[in-house]
Amino acid sequence: MILKLLMVILDSVKSTSEKFYASKYIFTISNPLIKECFSTKYPKLSKSVSSIKYFNAICVILRLRNQLSDYYWLNIADENSPFGGIIEHTNLVSPEQYGGEHIVYLSRYYTETDEISNLSDLQLKKIFLNYLPKVITDFNPETVIDVSVHRGYHAANKMSLNFSDLIPNFKTNLKRCHIANMCHVYPDERSVNNSIKVSISAVSNLKVKPHI
Repeated sequence: MILKLLMVILDSVKSTSEKFYASKYIFTISNPLIKECFSTKYPKLSKSVSSIKYFNAICVILRLRNQLSDYYWLNIADENSPFGGIIEHTNLVSPEQYGGEHIVYLSRYYTETDEISNLSDLQLKKIFLNYLPKVITDFNPETVIDVSVHRGYHAANKMSLNFSDLIPNFKTNLKRCHIANMCHVYPDERSVNNSIKVSISAVSNLKVKPHI
């Protein structure tokens, strides 16, 4: 599931195709990927990012001929629902930007132990579409142009008791390496604005003036 993206050594960062040299590095990838990058050579750093757990995410995207509803965002509180949100993107951005089509996201967070994590794309499409009329009662399957399934890993932090105690410092025990990622947004919401705030805080630890 997780590819080894980087190999870190003291004076450079090496990807699968290039090697980068710098006086300092900020890693913005998720903690599980950071753990994998550092686990062999720097177990102390790897351990420091191991406590935070993550939710994965599924997003089923519908391309429709007609508008699904009048709402941009619907949260679904029914525990039997296979998805937790219905986001009709083209109720915010004009369908004209998509050739007249209407774009809807059916979203779901899950853990690797949830049954849904083992379902195929075909199974997910069937389950999500079969449930949709229970929320949007006049949904017509004949308006569907296409359905696609997308999965994202480490999509959200699992907030546990005393979560703030688990967040690693920006500055690691390695002189050149710093960390700034989703967990540092806590306790604020995940947003572009708060991401910018985190980036400014991280850069300030480098004693470098941010250019924004």
